[in-house]
Amino acid sequence: MVAKLKIMKIKESKGKLKVGDWVRTNGNGYSAGNFFEGEVGEICDGWFFVWQNEKEGAVGSIHPSTRGYKYSWGIGWSSPGEIEILSKNTMQKLTSTLKRILSPELQVHRKLYKAGLIDGNLELTDEGKNEIWALLLKQFEAELVKVAEEKLAEEEKK
Repeated sequence: MVAKLKIMKIKESKGKLKVGDWVRTNGNGYSAGNFFEGEVGEICDGWFFVWQNEKEGAVGSIHPSTRGYKYSWGIGWSSPGEIEILSKNTMQKLTSTLKRILSPELQVHRKLYKAGLIDGNLELTDEGKNEIWALLLKQFEAELVKVAEEKLAEEEKK
């Protein structure tokens, strides 16, 4: 079982929060003592979004209804609010025994998730997308150069 983490400032939670974590927070911190609970649904560079059914707020690039929630509450990493991680996401709860018996495909997903290349919904993160583009560019660089040369030759004819 995962031990409950202490209440911390939002900025202290950066790097500790993961998509799928269940948290208790007062959001941006401007309404002291007004805490609510929800699931971390999306994490971006400057923000993260807590999905829940109580407080309507900012929505990121993924709508909370994809996981059955009504609302999303966007919280900036520099917000003066507080947060407590009540339970870690499912990927972090797996015991070592379960990890050993998981299929190789799920082991690969676990590595991609831990590296921050995919999120809790097994979708590419911004970092994952950048890595894919870099790999594709390396793999198809010669073909891309040919396309560029053809386009330039076509432009010169005009």
